[in-house]
Formats: sequence, structure tokens, C-alpha cells
Amino acid sequence: MPIEVGQATPDGEFTLLTAECLGSCGTAPIMQVDEKIDRILAELA
Repeated sequence: MPIEVGQATPDGEFTLLTAECLGSCGTAPIMQVDEKIDRILAELA
């Protein structure tokens, strides 16, 4: 189920927000996380 900007996924685990340029403008999508990415990926595996 798609979510709109400002909404969270039904489980509350992810929220879609807009952000200013994060240094990869025009080259690829990127994400900003406020936690350690290794821990996040391990929990999702």
C-alpha cells in the first residue's frame, strides 16, 4: 500500500518525508536515516 509524503507505513516503522539535497542530486535515489544503518538492515533481514 503506497503512502503519501508525511504519512507512516501501517506498522509505523517507516515515515516518508521530503528533504533538501542530501548530496546525490540528479544521480540516484538516496535515503536519510536517523539510526545506524547496519542495525536497521539486520532487523529487516
